[in-house]
Amino acid sequence: MPIAGLYAAATRPAITSTVRSPRWARPKSYAETMEPTDPRIAARYDVDNPDGPDHDFYRALVHRVDPEVVVDLGCGTGILTVTLVSAGRTVIGVDPDAGMLDVARNRPGSERVTWQLGDSRLIGGPVDVVVMTGNVAQHIGPHHWERTLADISTALRPGGTVAFETRNPTVQAWRGWTRDATIGTRPTRDGPLTEWIDATEPDAAGTVILTATNHWEATGEELIVRQPLTFRSLRQIEEQLDAVGLVVRQVFGGWSGEPFDSESPLLVVESGKP
Repeated sequence: MPIAGLYAAATRPAITSTVRSPRWARPKSYAETMEPTDPRIAARYDVDNPDGPDHDFYRALVHRVDPEVVVDLGCGTGILTVTLVSAGRTVIGVDPDAGMLDVARNRPGSERVTWQLGDSRLIGGPVDVVVMTGNVAQHIGPHHWERTLADISTALRPGGTVAFETRNPTVQAWRGWTRDATIGTRPTRDGPLTEWIDATEPDAAGTVILTATNHWEATGEELIVRQPLTFRSLRQIEEQLDAVGLVVRQVFGGWSGEPFDSESPLLVVESGKP
């Protein structure tokens, strides 16, 4: 992945998930949200993270299941979300970041999606499919991950599907997230931008703190974004899914259905409700 793409994907918002549909009961409280992403960063997210094989994987899964209601949880700018629309299908894009949703609501096809700002305390249902893409699962910290899975399980219909990917901790991707390895300057509509990332070693919970620095050369302005990313093993994921009544159906090591092994950069998990 290019440096810019790695930066953008790694600095996705910290999701604690939620879903609502127009036909569900209105919740009693508003969802937990976060500080909006700087518009300059949100505007270039799709350039750094274009449509690709990961989106192809999730589109194929949704096509296979053919759900009535699908939720893109942590949808960001909605680049994938709008492509999940089909006749007779309700598509809901959820994200706690108003800056990212501003981009989503202004993209072509956005009028066919229900966009929601929020987290898992407002999750409803029933839904057929929930996807969490762009390594969203890693942005859900240890204190919220089990709650998020429980909320998804509650919302899913029997036989429903939840799919997500996360980086394989045995590959230790954080070792490459250093200033020397990632620093670069590129043109943007706001002038030349120099950017780099650094990351800590994992703590006992498997969480690293990633620090992304953005320095606009023309003005000298600097924006620093710090995000926790939690790495989980396949065994941990299986146990956590089982604890909320979800079962693992398939695990891949890449977007073309490669078998997962210890050297796979990704864990691509398809699970669901019995």
